[in-house]
Amino acid sequence: MRIVGAKLFPLDYPFVGGGYATSYGARTHLNNVLVALEAEDGIVGYGEISRVTGASPRPTDPDQVAQAEGAIRTLLKVPLAAPRDGASLLGGGDNRNLTCGLETALLDLQAKTAGVPLSVLFGGMRRDSVPCYYSIGQAAPDEVAARLTEAAGEGYRILQVKIGGDPATDTARVAAALEAAPDDAIVLPDANGGLSPSDAAALIARFDDPRLYWEEPCKTYEENRLLGERTGARLLLDQCMAGLDRYLDVCREGFAAAVGLKATILGSPVRARIARDLCVEHGIRLKVDDSWGADIGTALALHLALGVPAPLLLSGVDMRLYFDGRCDPAGPSFAAAELQPNHGLGLGISPDPEVLGPPIVEIR
Repeated sequence: MRIVGAKLFPLDYPFVGGGYATSYGARTHLNNVLVALEAEDGIVGYGEISRVTGASPRPTDPDQVAQAEGAIRTLLKVPLAAPRDGASLLGGGDNRNLTCGLETALLDLQAKTAGVPLSVLFGGMRRDSVPCYYSIGQAAPDEVAARLTEAAGEGYRILQVKIGGDPATDTARVAAALEAAPDDAIVLPDANGGLSPSDAAALIARFDDPRLYWEEPCKTYEENRLLGERTGARLLLDQCMAGLDRYLDVCREGFAAAVGLKATILGSPVRARIARDLCVEHGIRLKVDDSWGADIGTALALHLALGVPAPLLLSGVDMRLYFDGRCDPAGPSFAAAELQPNHGLGLGISPDPEVLGPPIVEIR
């Protein structure tokens, strides 16, 4: 298989409700890029170039577009016979969002060529659907309580609230989330690495509730490891899991109750599949999502999550629900807080050309 052409399209969807705030700051738009790679037989594979968490350049940013165009021109010169690690194929470098998006498109092409869903290339399905978490940003405690109560009524049992600001407000947010959560729910206070080790330990000490999993309290893996050893709290590691070596560490050291799996953070869906299988082998629970994405980012996370057995999947996510925009209304189906694949080939995503509009770059 050889790539003969490509197009880039902006995905500039606004957040529902006007924005979303975390310890990184507030965002108002998705600001991603859809990449379409065309093979010589006419089959098209799709990927989504996401922003790494906390970064939000416009999708038409000249430097971003030029970087993507240069990488695609490299792909036009390379025969592709098997699933490849996009980072090594493009020569490495810390361009994780770019390599992940391009590798996703290559995998989509390869699965379509083989006549199978992407989950087959990832080792097969071990479940028919994926429970999703509901997330609210750094909102006022009364809004946290109201929104999470509503989400629980819709069937969500994994409830995430963003923290990482003023200690008193964070305490009130966590208390509000626990008040809203049913007894069988899990509550994820997510600091996105925004707490110092001392502030994280103080916040954790204020609560004793088996429903709590503290998500990414501190910035680094080592800080989180020491925090877990010091407090005995159930930790869910996320952005600090930035390489396969970290997944090996957490499997060996055993202090984390769960880990997040983001293909964009790893720069590669192939690496994400390896990390997933490592965690499953070692009995570590997984929250499978990604840096903010739309239809394609959601579908990629879904195909990875479908390979996690029931006891070990904490949750997946439908990121499309948080944005006012969608390129394929016939993608994965969502109902009662569960996401199901549409059983199409590859990602199962077929973007509507009228919705996408004209490309910002076309390469032949």
